[in-house]
Amino acid sequence: AGFTAVDAGCGNGWAARLMAQHELCEGVTAVDGAALMIEKAGQSHERDVAGLAADQGMASIEYRVADVETWFPEEAVDVALFGETLYLLEDPEGSLQHVVNAWLKPGGRVVASLDCYRENKLSHTWEEDLGVQMHCYGEGDWQDMFKAAGLTDVQIWRAKAAGPWQGTLIVTGTKA
Repeated sequence: AGFTAVDAGCGNGWAARLMAQHELCEGVTAVDGAALMIEKAGQSHERDVAGLAADQGMASIEYRVADVETWFPEEAVDVALFGETLYLLEDPEGSLQHVVNAWLKPGGRVVASLDCYRENKLSHTWEEDLGVQMHCYGEGDWQDMFKAAGLTDVQIWRAKAAGPWQGTLIVTGTKA
């Protein structure tokens, strides 16, 4: 069986395009609150599609300018990806609850990658350095938040740790 996905806070759309190239992908909706990012994602999409070999396919991608904290997909999806987005939202916990209730099919999965988290000390200055609000919660807090949103089989791990860099925190869970 195939899957459908939302790339929440898609930026330039690289993850949406990567998912769309998977042989089982049936479609991706890429959502970002910044119209400029959606415009760049569309331009990158055109370049990527032009560069695909004749035997390579890509599922359809719909690019949408919307606030991921309040947006509703037309149909429930199998996967909701938050690539370096969740800690930037005004209400990460409420947003997770919204995703579980309004986006995911039963058995659907949320996947979040987080570079800003308490155990990753190198990220502690980012909010001030960049002038952007960030929620730098601890690993256990993120795990508890996923569980409180109604996700089961919540798993958490660090990817690509090196030296003082604690790695990207990956948190995932499934809707019952």
